[in-house]
Amino acid sequence: MKTAQPFRLARLVALLALGWMTSAATPPHGFPIGRPKQIDELPAGHLRTRLESLPVQARDRAIRWLASFHFSEADLPSIHADAAGGIYYVCPTDPTIAAETVPVPIPTEAAVPISPFPSHLVFHSRPGAPNILFLNFSGEEIVNTEWNNLLDRDSIPALPFSTDSDRTTFSDAEQTAIKRIWQRVAEDYAPFNIDVTTERPASFNNQTAMALITSRNDANGDPNPHNTAGGVSYVNVFNTFIFYKYRPAWIYHDNLSNYESYIAEAASHEIGHNLGLSHDGKTDGTEYYGGHGTGEISWGPIMGLGYNRNVSQWSKGDYYNANNTEDDLATIAGKVAYLTDDHGNSPTTATALIVTGGTQITATTPETDPHNVDPTNKGILERNTDVDVFSFVTGSGPVTLWVDPWIAPSGTRGGNLDIAIDLFGENGLLIQSDNPADQTGATIQATLPQGRYFLHIRNSGTGDPFSSSPTGYVPYASIGQYFIRGTVLGTTTFVAPPQAELQVSNLTLSGQTDLSLFVTYSDDTAVDITTLDANDLRVRGPNG
Repeated sequence: MKTAQPFRLARLVALLALGWMTSAATPPHGFPIGRPKQIDELPAGHLRTRLESLPVQARDRAIRWLASFHFSEADLPSIHADAAGGIYYVCPTDPTIAAETVPVPIPTEAAVPISPFPSHLVFHSRPGAPNILFLNFSGEEIVNTEWNNLLDRDSIPALPFSTDSDRTTFSDAEQTAIKRIWQRVAEDYAPFNIDVTTERPASFNNQTAMALITSRNDANGDPNPHNTAGGVSYVNVFNTFIFYKYRPAWIYHDNLSNYESYIAEAASHEIGHNLGLSHDGKTDGTEYYGGHGTGEISWGPIMGLGYNRNVSQWSKGDYYNANNTEDDLATIAGKVAYLTDDHGNSPTTATALIVTGGTQITATTPETDPHNVDPTNKGILERNTDVDVFSFVTGSGPVTLWVDPWIAPSGTRGGNLDIAIDLFGENGLLIQSDNPADQTGATIQATLPQGRYFLHIRNSGTGDPFSSSPTGYVPYASIGQYFIRGTVLGTTTFVAPPQAELQVSNLTLSGQTDLSLFVTYSDDTAVDITTLDANDLRVRGPNG
């Protein structure tokens, strides 16, 4: 979790050489927004051949569509055009399984009816959000879409999610898979103002995406669109007035080995295309970068192939020989916006940790509390500049605090956040920090005198992803959910000093370096004011 090495001059030179930062007529490895302008900028291949076969109006539409998002030349094998000039991605099936993260196949157990969709499987990551990502496990009758035109079928009866031969029920294991797929996708989109849900929306508008988790073949045994793929989706269509024609994004669970981690990664990836994202590859022509590293900090990009990595994140090309410097976070936030910060970033705006039984600090997780009934002692780092501050009071003695990112209950860990923490005293002095290089969580263990303390939670990176033998990741997309646990010492004698927030207009000082503050105490119950003098008042600025 140590911060990755700074951006290297050699990398800047490499980017210039690749044409990312130039206006060359034909970018050799990438097409920034606004390119291509004409068909002859595309190299020979299936996409150019397809476009050349289209009527002029459809061809021009396809060129405009391609120019609406940033993509690399390595993406071209996966980019397709429909007969009307719409552009979509066809993404591969499951990758080679890394030995250290082999998922456990979902077994078959007892069952509940699929219809109506079981109420205990209804989950929302952010109820009421204006943007919705509907994870559809129930099947769908697809009509009046470009997918119907592509297959020349009026109706495509897509099947519900099932890992066994019974398409009328969800087994116990399938119910568990649904819950955990939802948890993984919700983590990927946790910093944004979008509700990842398994509940069918009452209506679908331009801000409602659907990830249809289904079989490669429909209920009639006919193939679904590009049914040998892992996922298929139109690109850059979210929140457009024609989005209804380009739903759903297809995720073929039976082409993904029925592994919950693979299915979730594919769902986040395909909806990423809907939002305007392209693939993360390498300058050697690799279209999908599979990541690097081992153990808890093995890393892969969501828009590459992060299936077998414990940390999967959005990316802007911060790794060795990356071919895509598209800012994923900015692109997503441009469509659905970041969340408002959930916790203050200074001692004066700190959230008090809830202590149970005088000594225990606990937090529920999406596994134990999927509806977030108990929101205490947890939060989200929404941006890579966010710092969340918590306060607590302890008696004299040993204190332990653990802060962990979201961790999947099975398979790869699946979290996006790598955590660093700092413990400060009431006097503002740093007492202890933790930021282990080979772990994504952090721990404070200290023997403290009685008093009030402040826990600062921030994000981190680790290793050197720009090395030719890359490790780790930069802090850029290290954002997401965290959970606080620990033990403190109970106290019955400590009284927290009173705090007040002083709001004044900006002051312009002309040669004056000292200010006089006059404080009036409104009560003398909590503090014996007769014992106070000018040296007992502490004033903090806006940064703590």
